[in-house]
Amino acid sequence: ESAEIIRTVFALDGVFALTLKGSDEAIGCAGFQLGEAGNFPLGEGDAEIGYWLGVPFWGLGLMPEAVRELIRYGFEELGYKALWCGYFEGNLQSKRVQEECGFKYVRSDVESDGTSDEKCVINVSRLTLGEWSAS
Repeated sequence: ESAEIIRTVFALDGVFALTLKGSDEAIGCAGFQLGEAGNFPLGEGDAEIGYWLGVPFWGLGLMPEAVRELIRYGFEELGYKALWCGYFEGNLQSKRVQEECGFKYVRSDVESDGTSDEKCVINVSRLTLGEWSAS
């Protein structure tokens, strides 16, 4: 399942490999998902940020650093008006990344988990250009 996600989502334009400083070894990825590549519908001028980090690198503050740079890049250089993120219910690490980066909870959606008939809850959050500029 992870290989399929990497192949279909994280290999898209606008998605970047994450490496440790001074290394060429990919430890994760983060980037923008637009249109059908995203997990939920987006408005004009909006983008979704998606990210993944290898387990050995969790808890080191690497993902908030990467997401903050994507936020800056998305607003300052790409001209997005709002950025969206989602995290699956129970994924407290991802929730914490989004909160640390200024995203605010908007809603919860129930979706298929993509691998079975089971449903999962994805919590959706947003950060607008105005909110980011004021911080």
